[in-house]
Amino acid sequence: MSSATAEPAIYLVHPDRHERDRLRALFARHDYRVREFESADSFLIACDSEGTGCLVIGLERPLAHELLKRLRASGADIPAIMIAERSDVPAAVSAMRAGASAFVEKPYSHSLLVREIRRFFVTTRSLQLMKSQGVP
Repeated sequence: MSSATAEPAIYLVHPDRHERDRLRALFARHDYRVREFESADSFLIACDSEGTGCLVIGLERPLAHELLKRLRASGADIPAIMIAERSDVPAAVSAMRAGASAFVEKPYSHSLLVREIRRFFVTTRSLQLMKSQGVP
């Protein structure tokens, strides 16, 4: 991931090129910087645990959970939104336990997804500011 001083990015992990293109276009309309990955492994290889941003995961549930667990085990503290084809309460709880910060079921509202990302970026910036000022 990018350094903590750089503008946060959206890290988009989705195996489907068409879906990545569609989401990238959505995020670009809101002036977000996007880095795309077709797999969990390509994301983990390219990114370190020091950066800031928001992870958007469109992988099948077991792969998404494994990515979240590996990310948390590495010490990374990046908010993650898991996009699911189908959902129920146990699936959402399982995703949150694996480390997802939000769980969005398809079909989802574009405004909901962008609102969640915006919320994470505002929180990240506030935490960085507090840290830079020595607030514990």
